[in-house]
Amino acid sequence: IIFSQSTSIGLSNYNIKKMLPRIVIAAILINLSFYICAFAIDISNIAGNSIMGLISGQGVGNASVGQGIQSTTGLSGPNGAQKVFGAALGLVTGVILLIMFMGPLLLGIFLTFVILVARQVILLFLVITAPLAFAAWLLPNTESYFKKWKDLFINMLMIYPIIMLIFGVSLFAAKFISDPSIQNS
Repeated sequence: IIFSQSTSIGLSNYNIKKMLPRIVIAAILINLSFYICAFAIDISNIAGNSIMGLISGQGVGNASVGQGIQSTTGLSGPNGAQKVFGAALGLVTGVILLIMFMGPLLLGIFLTFVILVARQVILLFLVITAPLAFAAWLLPNTESYFKKWKDLFINMLMIYPIIMLIFGVSLFAAKFISDPSIQNS
């Protein structure tokens, strides 16, 4: 700006007046970039934990998974063989379903873990590059880099609350399905 003003080469007076407030704001943002990013990450983490706490504490109660299920054997009598066959068939079906659903379940848990670890690494990189991103916001030719940085930062901030929302709803649904006292109330 000083060079353009003194030599009348490059920027016009209008562009200089337009860029001057951005320079002041960018200088402040560059110096405070770590604190701004840390605050945004803290807000995201608090939101995720709050969502999880809100959903898991909605009067689900302290009922255990097996509460309310009464087991009766009753294998003696005229239908004893049918009951044994039915129990064996149920056990085999349960094992097959467990094997069939355990692979995708473990894959989902592993991928969620990988996503959360990758989020931490990417957020660390974004915090380190925040001063450069705020400096890129200053010039019109590099403003697209700031927009890409900002979009990625916002996306990484949103991952944790979304995962906690899905996890919380899943836990609530599991407790709702497994506890008959909740279903009747």
